[in-house]
Amino acid sequence: MVCSSFDNFLTAINSFGFRVADSRDHLKSVNVAHSIFTQKFRASCAVYARTLELPTFGHGENHALPQVCDIISSALIDPIATLVCCTGHVANVHVQPGAAHLRQRFAAVPKDLPQRCGMSRVE
Repeated sequence: MVCSSFDNFLTAINSFGFRVADSRDHLKSVNVAHSIFTQKFRASCAVYARTLELPTFGHGENHALPQVCDIISSALIDPIATLVCCTGHVANVHVQPGAAHLRQRFAAVPKDLPQRCGMSRVE
């Protein structure tokens, strides 16, 4: 699902890209990479034409980049998206009026950054 969504996004913006994924288990990473490889390079009806390479997995103990992405997502993107999409529809602790300040302060920043597609923990 992540690969298809990412490839659709790349098609929509007429661009190419690759994925960097957080690896929690080497065997699962190998299986995922093999599965994507067989889909991408099958003889008939190949998919992921806009994706340049198989996913790259972080295998170190540090995982600093995925942790930074997780912090940015948890602290900025998710609160802003929840406020925008759920206000008036959902009334719970996740819809925080204080996120309006975050939206005002940081909304323009992602427009200047390369686009990313990510999900936390896909298994």
